[in-house]
This record gives sequence, structure tokens and C-alpha cells, in this order.
Amino acid sequence: MACDILSALSEGPAKPTHILHKANLSWSVLSLHLDYLYGQGLVERVEQGGKRVEYRLTMKGRSILQLYEGLKLSLNGEANVYPARDAFPLVERIRTENRRESQWSW
Repeated sequence: MACDILSALSEGPAKPTHILHKANLSWSVLSLHLDYLYGQGLVERVEQGGKRVEYRLTMKGRSILQLYEGLKLSLNGEANVYPARDAFPLVERIRTENRRESQWSW
């Protein structure tokens, strides 16, 4: 679910309703995940005035999405991740930035 949200935001800043439709999520699930992604520094909120808000990917969120997309391609046999050691610095950086354990599913 979280990666579906990140993927929806890869096209640029979006309002929650656009993300909701693109990721095919209910409002309550989307709201929980957006709060989590915001708290982890993967997305940022952009106030549009009043109650209007847009969300956009941060560099950290874009890095996570790229890693996820690469793994998905590799698991589907569409791409090889060679050498795998190239991904280790990114994974380690993300791990050290966020030591908190998460109950959220990716």
C-alpha cells in the first residue's frame, strides 16, 4: 500500500483524492499511510490554503520507490540487480536514518 502511494506521487504533487483513486485505497487507509509516510520523511505536505493539501515525494521517498521498483522488476525476471552491493549503501542509509521498527506493510 505504501509503495502504491509513493508510485502515485511519482508523477508529481497530488491531492489526497487523486492519490486515493490512483492507489485504489479507502480514505481511512490512505490517511493512515500518508501520516506514516510523512512521519518517516518519505512525503511532504504542501499547504494550498484552507483545508487544501497536496503531497509530494521527498528525495528519501523517491529513493525508496526506485529501490522497490528495481526489486519488483528483478523478482518478475524482467531485470537483474547486478551488482547487488550497489543497493547496500542506499539500504544502510535508510536504515540508519530510521531505526524505529514499523508495523506497516509495504
